Amino acid sequence: MNAFRLRHLEQSLELYHKLPPATPCSFPSLPLDLFVRHYFKCHKSIKSADKLFITNHLYQIVKWKALLDFLTPPPAAWSSRIRTYFISDRSQPGTYAGKIAVQYEESSMFGAGQWASVDLSRWKLHSTNARLPPHMRCSFPEPLFARIEAALGTAKALHICNILNEEPPIFLRVNPNRISRERLYKFLLNKGVVVEKCVNSPFGLVLPQRQKLSDLPEYRLGYFEIQDESSQLIAFKLQAEPGQKVLDYCAGSGGKTLAFGPLLENTGRLYLHDTRERMLLDAKKRLKRAGIQNYQLLFPHATSERAVESLKGRMDWTSVAIYGEAAEGRRIPS
Repeated sequence: MNAFRLRHLEQSLELYHKLPPATPCSFPSLPLDLFVRHYFKCHKSIKSADKLFITNHLYQIVKWKALLDFLTPPPAAWSSRIRTYFISDRSQPGTYAGKIAVQYEESSMFGAGQWASVDLSRWKLHSTNARLPPHMRCSFPEPLFARIEAALGTAKALHICNILNEEPPIFLRVNPNRISRERLYKFLLNKGVVVEKCVNSPFGLVLPQRQKLSDLPEYRLGYFEIQDESSQLIAFKLQAEPGQKVLDYCAGSGGKTLAFGPLLENTGRLYLHDTRERMLLDAKKRLKRAGIQNYQLLFPHATSERAVESLKGRMDWTSVAIYGEAAEGRRIPS
């Protein structure tokens, strides 16, 4: 670790929280994953290893900001929060975090002796401190936590919020048009990828830890896509059959269509509609890679809207996505 990474970590945190708020909970108007992507595009000098370090710690600090604020001595600044975050295991010099803390102290970002005023306890342990307010323990905005608590009770609200703070496993959906789940499972194991079969999704595989998959030939050949198991199960509720017509009205980049599309066996017709043209262009690339050919893109302009109107009453299945409020720290696992 070096001062270069720390400087960009602090700078990205400052920039992100200068964005105008978009919700009553004061979440910035740009999703965190999209902000990180833009930030790296604007800073070409950041290498891959540095990106991984900055991204991982950026997400953790944003998620646990409320608790870090409580434990960090004034004045409140991102440099102070970062110090509190990295010295969480400083009492155990042999740990990775302990090594980072020592290097962080020696970096040129901060003057000598600035560690003295910082609480050297392991901050993460305070997430189980019953003396703290519940929303502080799970580092959730108080208005949002209050709504969850009112619906489910304090204990269950804490349990759910702590789960949302964890990094999710990565789920893969096998493309049955290209390969069986069993064969892909064995291919990935032979390449040293730690992978398990999903219990609920018949085409699902799960990676317990984050691994780089985009360079694998199996990915480039369309053998699998990254998709949460819950999304796979929802898509499979649409029990399309060969020869039928299906409208994915909120198609996005085609995730749901890629899940139920193989059921049509390249017969019938798939219609993809979305208000964002860029997302439909991404869907086109993914459908080509997956070997799905029986589709039509309905772009957001007058001609396509008339085409959508003409489809009324002619579809065997229609998929519509209705979204609720999103949290700022939701991470796309791709």
